[in-house]
Amino acid sequence: MIRLSKDLTSPRLLNAKRIGVLGAGISGQGAARLLLALDKSVLILDDRDRSDQPGVGSLGDRGVDFRWGRARGDEPADSLQGLDALVVSPGIAPDHPIRMEAGRLGLFAISEIELAWLCSGDARTVAISGTNGKTTVTLLMHHIAEAAGLRSIKAGNIGFAFSDAVLEASSASQLDRGAIFSVEVSSFQLECTHRFAPDIAILLNVTPDHLDRHGRMEAYADVKQRVTANQTEEQILIVNQDDSQCLRIAQSSRARISLFSLERAVESGAWLDNDLLIVQRPGRKPKRLIDLTRLPLLGMHNVANCLA
Repeated sequence: MIRLSKDLTSPRLLNAKRIGVLGAGISGQGAARLLLALDKSVLILDDRDRSDQPGVGSLGDRGVDFRWGRARGDEPADSLQGLDALVVSPGIAPDHPIRMEAGRLGLFAISEIELAWLCSGDARTVAISGTNGKTTVTLLMHHIAEAAGLRSIKAGNIGFAFSDAVLEASSASQLDRGAIFSVEVSSFQLECTHRFAPDIAILLNVTPDHLDRHGRMEAYADVKQRVTANQTEEQILIVNQDDSQCLRIAQSSRARISLFSLERAVESGAWLDNDLLIVQRPGRKPKRLIDLTRLPLLGMHNVANCLA
């Protein structure tokens, strides 16, 4: 059964009857399917006519309404009329007229990532973010969890919407503490988050990227900080000891910090010691994990990914 299950669920989303989804791509369609499972009325808005895109027809058959483009002379407010909330797809820029109008009107707007997380029940979420290496670490996390006999589902920016992953887990009765979502999270997906608080957040690195969208490096780093902004002392943030932006973000986090480094030993986390990957948990002795020659992934960047 799908429900808005987190204690911090916004009443504005809980009580919303008709919800708009801005963007009809993979994330937007996933959000629409999840909203239908929540018994919400759904309107998908997109600047282009995507009626021939796979998945759109079946959504229409289930009662989803569509608004393709905006007629000449239409105001952004016209597109939002009758909506109680808005789910924003990651491809929608902050200066999109409808997104900006939603802010002006005070319409509650949320990212697809947070919508899915709010419906993820007691399952654990590992959110992997950073400028580089996100996909590799997401796939590694998923593989390791499965190899350990855990129920793992990979989702997010890798091409499988987190919303669809939650629906899949729900149909298999996996929304409990035994299930793990390994979710790749981009800066675009973090922009419209309010309460998102993964059990484990992994921040691999923060270097200049997407500045055409975020404007300044500081603004880009601030968006990345959202992956840990709502974490508590019971949750974990894993960050790159060798990245100054990651360390700055860690300083403002309330989560328990674990570090990884290619350059030096850390008190809690993992590091490279000559040709050995070493891991240390608080209060325990360092443990040799694997020799570098046995690591199947090439390149020092992948050594860092494995340490994370």
